[in-house]
Amino acid sequence: MRGILRSFGVVLTIASLMAVASPSFAGRLSGQPGADARSQGADPVLPNILSSEDVTLYREMFALARQGRGRAIDERVPLLANPLLLGHVMAQRYLHPRAAIESDAELIQWLAAYSDQPDAAAIRDLLDARRSERLREQARLARAAQRSAARSAARSARSGKQGIAVPTKKPIRRGGGVADAGTLLNASGAAMLAGLTGSADALAELSGGTGDDEVLSSEWSLGMEDRSTRELWRHGIAAWRAGESAAAASVFGTLADRSDASAWVQAAAAFWAARAHLHARQPEHVSHWLKVAASQTRTFYGLLAQRILGLPLRIRWQPDDTDIAAARFVGSTAAGERALALVQVGEHPRAEAELANASRGERGRFAHGAMVIAERAGLAQLSLQLYARLYPDGGGFEAAGYPVPYWRPEGGFTVDPALLFALARQESRFDPEAVSRAGARGLMQVMPATARHVIRRRPDDLADARLSNPETNLAVGQTYIELLVTEEDVGQDLFRLAAAWNGGPNNVKKWEFEGIAAEDDPLLFIETIPFGETRNFIEKVLANYWIYRDRLNQPVPSLDSLAAGMWPTYKEYRDPPVSATVQGTQARYGY
Repeated sequence: MRGILRSFGVVLTIASLMAVASPSFAGRLSGQPGADARSQGADPVLPNILSSEDVTLYREMFALARQGRGRAIDERVPLLANPLLLGHVMAQRYLHPRAAIESDAELIQWLAAYSDQPDAAAIRDLLDARRSERLREQARLARAAQRSAARSAARSARSGKQGIAVPTKKPIRRGGGVADAGTLLNASGAAMLAGLTGSADALAELSGGTGDDEVLSSEWSLGMEDRSTRELWRHGIAAWRAGESAAAASVFGTLADRSDASAWVQAAAAFWAARAHLHARQPEHVSHWLKVAASQTRTFYGLLAQRILGLPLRIRWQPDDTDIAAARFVGSTAAGERALALVQVGEHPRAEAELANASRGERGRFAHGAMVIAERAGLAQLSLQLYARLYPDGGGFEAAGYPVPYWRPEGGFTVDPALLFALARQESRFDPEAVSRAGARGLMQVMPATARHVIRRRPDDLADARLSNPETNLAVGQTYIELLVTEEDVGQDLFRLAAAWNGGPNNVKKWEFEGIAAEDDPLLFIETIPFGETRNFIEKVLANYWIYRDRLNQPVPSLDSLAAGMWPTYKEYRDPPVSATVQGTQARYGY
C-alpha cells in the first residue's frame, strides 16, 4: 500500500458508493426499510448477504491479509460489489505483525469509519504503540544530542578555545520539521497524542472485549457447596451402604424437599429416595420421588428418572417464530449484517466477535437474536454464553445451550462427536483460549504433558501441541480418549472413562484397589469416589453426552443400560451416513 490514497482512501471512496452497492445499507441510511438485496437461503436465521462473487473475493482478501500481502488486497477492492466487510479485511491487514502502515492517518481513518467494530480496541492499541515508539525514538535522539553537545563543550573547555558558541540544545530534524530536544523531552505524551489525532471522535473510548462471561456457577456445580447439604448427602449414602434403606429414604427425601436445594441436588436426592424406598419395600413412594427427579429435566438423575418412567426427552432443537424474528432483527442491524456475511465467507471467529461485541451486557431482543444466530452458525462459545445469560433456569431455545460447534478435529472424527462436545462443554464452555490454574488448555482442557504423550503415540497425525487451536485440541482430546479406553482399569465403561479423564487413570486404578466398585453398583461407584470434583464431572459429562446424542439424532444405549441397572458403556464410533441430520440444524455438519 502506498499512502492513504492507495490503502484507506479506496475504502472511503467505496463508502460513497455503498448506497448503490448495498440497498439494505441505503435503507439504514435513509431510515427506510428499502429493498433487501440479500438472497434468502434455506435457513431463515442465516440468509445469504453477499453474492457468490463477493464471497470468493472476500475469502481471497482475508487469506491475503493473514499473509501480509497488502498490494494484492488493493487489486481486489475495486472488484467488490458490496464493501460490507472491508473494515474487517483492513483490520486483519493492519494487525498483521509485518503490516506496512505508512502513516498513522490510515489507522485514524479506520477508527473514524469503523469504531463500532470489534477490532477497534486493537487498532487503537496499535496506534498508541506506534506513537509511543516514535516518542521513545525522539527522546533517545534528544538524549544523544545532549550527550554530544556536552562532549563538544568539554572538548572546547579543555582546548581553551574562546568565543565558540556551543548550543546546549541541538535542534533535531524529524519529518521535515525542527523540534527542540528539551521540548521533546518535556512534552506531555497525552498532548502529543492529542495533537496527532486530528479528530476527537477517532480517539473516543472504544470497547475492547468480546463479551462478558455470565454462565452461572450453579450450571457447573452440583450444588453441594452448603455444608448441611453435604452432611445430609453423606448420611444418606452411609445409611444406604449400611443396609438401612428406610433411614436412607428419609434422609434423601428431606434433602430433596429443601427449598434451597439446587436442581442437581434435588434430582439426585429424589432419585436416591426412590431407590431407597424400593429397597425398603415401600413401592408406593417410588413413583412420587422419580417424578420429582424427572422434573429436573437436564440433570444426570433427572434424565435417568425420565428414562425409567418412559418419558420422552423433550428438548426444543428448532427455533420458533419468536426466535427467528429476533434473529432477523439482529440481521437488520449493521453488526448483525456483518456477522451474517462473515459466517457466509467462513470467518466464524470474526462473526462471533461481532455478535459478542454488539450484545455485551444486553439481555433483550438483540441478545436473543444473537444467541439464535450463534447457535445456527456453530459459534458455540457465544451461543452457550448468551443462553446462560438469558435462560439461567433453562427453557427457551435449548439448542443454544447445547450448541454444535463448527470446528472439526484434525483428520476428522474418530471418537463419538457427542462425547467430544459433552467434554468440551463441561471443560471449557467451548472457549478455545481457556487455561486452567493447573495449566490445562483449550476446548478439551488438555494438559501439555498429556498432549506430548499423545503426540508421541500418534506422530503422523499431530505435528505439535498447538492446544489453543480448536481443531488440534479436539484431535489431541479424541486421541487421548482412544488411549484411555485401552487402559485395563478404564475400558469401555463411560463412568470410568470420565473419571480417568478428570482424575487420571492412576486414580481410577487406586479406587478400584480400594474397592469402591466392589458392590457392582454403577451409581454407588460415582457417589463413593473420594473427589467431589470428579463425581460432579462424571454426572455433568454424562448428562451432556446423553443430550448431545439426542441432538445428533442418535440412540442413547448407555442411558438405557443405566436405567436397567447396568454399567453404561462406550461403543466404538462409526461414521454415520453423510445424509444424517443434526436436530435443529439439517445438513450442516455432515453426520
